[in-house]
Amino acid sequence: MLARRPLPVRLPRLVRLPLPVRRRAAAPLPGASPPPEPPRPGPPPGPPAEAAEPAEAAEAAEPAEAAEPAEAAEPAEAADERAYERLDAEVGRAAADVAHGRLDAPHAVARIAFAARGRLDLLDRVIATERLLSGAELGPSPPAAAVIELLTAARRIVAGEVALVGPAGVRVKQRTRIDPDGRPRHVLQVTSRDRLVRECRTTGELARHVDLASLTPDSAG
Repeated sequence: MLARRPLPVRLPRLVRLPLPVRRRAAAPLPGASPPPEPPRPGPPPGPPAEAAEPAEAAEAAEPAEAAEPAEAAEPAEAADERAYERLDAEVGRAAADVAHGRLDAPHAVARIAFAARGRLDLLDRVIATERLLSGAELGPSPPAAAVIELLTAARRIVAGEVALVGPAGVRVKQRTRIDPDGRPRHVLQVTSRDRLVRECRTTGELARHVDLASLTPDSAG
């Protein structure tokens, strides 16, 4: 038998790939501005800021200290109490002067009426206090009945029911005027021979025009 020859082995053909072509950047045209540079990367972000401590945060949120308010006016209750004490003291002095013969009753009534300054409420309070003391042992103080008699006569003057009269036909009557804001205002109206002379707001103003010591309650009233 004839021997068979081995068949030749065909190797695969290698395919040559084209080399990449490096392109150069085109030169800028004359007079043209150069292209902008690419942005540079910034620094890496740092660690996050630490949160404020609760105490520091509360201190920062605390509002600024408010200015101290101006000194408040005296409360009405305290002012009334001081006015009552002044009136009560003047009533005691006038009654004592009458008891010791240093002053007659009509002039004492006029003093008490001026001291009340148009405050019927305070005068009624003094009267109520004296009535509570009626019959009590007050030592050297004037009897409560004598003080009440002076207060009752003075109240008629403060209420405008009776005028104080002086020489030459002078008459002083207490009135209440209403101001434009609606508040009452106590005035002392001075007349002479039925003619209005002036209105005074205070006893001191009245004393510049009339001798207060000469005024007594009108007996006809």
